Amino acid sequence: MSTHNSIRFCAILLATENQGNVVHDQTCLRAAQALATQCAGTAEAIVVGPGAGEWIQAACDLGVDHLWVATGEATTRCASQAPQVVDLLASLMLSPQYLQTTSHATTVYLIDADATHEEIGARLAVHIDALPLGRCQQITLDESGALCVTQSVFGGRLRVTRRLSAGIHIAALRQGLSVQTTQSPEKAHAARPPHTTHHQITLTGPVRPDLPVLTLPRAEQHASLEGAKLVMSGGRGIGCEAGFTLLYQIADQLGGAVSASLPAVDAGWAPIARQVGQSGKYIRPDIYVAVGISGTPQHMAGIDPHTRIVAINKDPEAPIFNMAQLGIVGDWETILPALSEALKT
Repeated sequence: MSTHNSIRFCAILLATENQGNVVHDQTCLRAAQALATQCAGTAEAIVVGPGAGEWIQAACDLGVDHLWVATGEATTRCASQAPQVVDLLASLMLSPQYLQTTSHATTVYLIDADATHEEIGARLAVHIDALPLGRCQQITLDESGALCVTQSVFGGRLRVTRRLSAGIHIAALRQGLSVQTTQSPEKAHAARPPHTTHHQITLTGPVRPDLPVLTLPRAEQHASLEGAKLVMSGGRGIGCEAGFTLLYQIADQLGGAVSASLPAVDAGWAPIARQVGQSGKYIRPDIYVAVGISGTPQHMAGIDPHTRIVAINKDPEAPIFNMAQLGIVGDWETILPALSEALKT
């Protein structure tokens, strides 16, 4: 393992057209600063895109050691499509100016844990010969001083800690994740440099044209699963399509969306676009109401481990109860109509 001062933590900040000039979340930026302080390493940030102003200010306010900003005509045309963004990031990271000032044995690039950023991270790893770590729950130093990442596997029922060797890594961090350091806030603040070294790299390479995107009308009028804070989900135990009609009704009352397990989709009670699980979608709602779902590992793999689960099942031995914050043993045909009526008052 390399010495601590040869570890670099770099937040990748995308200010693309679909984000405008608003800094939505600073998880990666704050994590880079906190981890560098803990390791006595280097905190950096890379900003790419036309809406870079607020990200630049945020990075300077936190006191990162180095701030890299891509400039030039190519960046002003940077759209939200992953191939274009990766082209710009790779051009910056492989530029002589960037390479001449980076001699760290270990580099950890930090990106947001969402579908767009993770696709960018995976594509970027190919260009810069990095190891994509995927979603990480925690990044720490172990007792020997080695850099380690902790990840959630098997639908959140198991955590695995990996020790990183020297090299380039790309880690995805969930928004709102806080990184705990071993230093007090006063010492951490004192450990940061008095100012940020600002680097501008002009990118002159061509930007690949936008891929054609065809927007199709939605096949159904119910709320989409993407971004839903509350999800009502039905499984094999519902037993009929009528149960899903009631799930849609309650979801509409609560401002949520509806999902289904694989057996329910196979039975034709819900469209495949609403399937959650290992072979379906991965969702991150605040609350997940599982109705007639047993809780197999394949299904739970599609639910973020930080989601609060409410289970309704007539089988008191159903595995879902072991993962639920609230469990109700009973028949959905009695519980759901009562819930819908209560929501009308």
